[in-house]
Amino acid sequence: MQNFRIKYKPFPADVHGIIGGVTGGKPGGMLTVLIDSTLSEAEQKKTLKHELAHIILNHFELDDRDIEEIEAEADAKAAIMTDAEMEALVKMASA
Repeated sequence: MQNFRIKYKPFPADVHGIIGGVTGGKPGGMLTVLIDSTLSEAEQKKTLKHELAHIILNHFELDDRDIEEIEAEADAKAAIMTDAEMEALVKMASA
């Protein structure tokens, strides 16, 4: 699994309700998970699980699948991720 860090920042008003989180970086390098800090606590948690799912599913390797398939896979993984699993992953994040 790639190294990653988690940051909470307010997203621009024009993306509220459209994008709640994003993960980016170079394959094999440090990834950054960015969560919209203006979301409710419950929405931040749901979004974080989704973004962590992308990391554990190695979605940052070259992949020829379409974005809808990748997002659906992350949604499915996030839906079954327990709070304990999420907390263990959060502890693995770099400062």
